Amino acid sequence: MFSLKAGLTYNLLGFVRGMDAANAKRNQELGLRVLQQSLATADCLPPRAFKDAATFAEYLKNEETLIFDGTEHRTQRPSNDAAQKEHYSGKKVPHGQSRDFG
Repeated sequence: MFSLKAGLTYNLLGFVRGMDAANAKRNQELGLRVLQQSLATADCLPPRAFKDAATFAEYLKNEETLIFDGTEHRTQRPSNDAAQKEHYSGKKVPHGQSRDFG
């Protein structure tokens, strides 16, 4: 849990726990598997898939507040300009240009 909360790299996690990065990664993965199995056994895991939007809405109908994780993940884009355009998020606009919100 500490590694998830602190967001440390495996190198730093290993340093803090007195082991190398590979062992830190293995131990974290093992801990997450144990946690998932324990939560599943206690029937405390939320569903991860819904058959349609209506089923999802029904599941959330009694929730007052929803928190969405909007974390971005890095992706390796192709070096080819044409192929790169398919992966362009549109968030960054070159200096001197404006966005077209049309």
